[in-house]
Amino acid sequence: MTEFRTIGLDAFLQHLTKEARYYVSIDVDAFDMSLVPGCVSAEPNGFLHGELRDTLRAIAERVDVVGFDFVEANPQLDVGTGVTSYLGVQTIVVFLANICDQPRWVQRHASE
Repeated sequence: MTEFRTIGLDAFLQHLTKEARYYVSIDVDAFDMSLVPGCVSAEPNGFLHGELRDTLRAIAERVDVVGFDFVEANPQLDVGTGVTSYLGVQTIVVFLANICDQPRWVQRHASE
């Protein structure tokens, strides 16, 4: 996270080849531990919600995302409020919407 925050989102995106197709795996551990009590091994200083949301949106806008997953949430630890599950669902829905909003995706699926 220190390196990501130091170089910034734009520099990170430069490492992605626009012509490639990407599968994105989102591990709940990527979030800051204060946001995900339903995670066994979260790390301090992880992504804030807005940082990951903006990063995923930028990825969807820049490259062809052909699939993704959200992993490692532990419902047994996510008791009471279910905030980890809620954050996970919100992340999934928003990322999927960003992917489907891209012209390349719309063109690919317009004839279906």
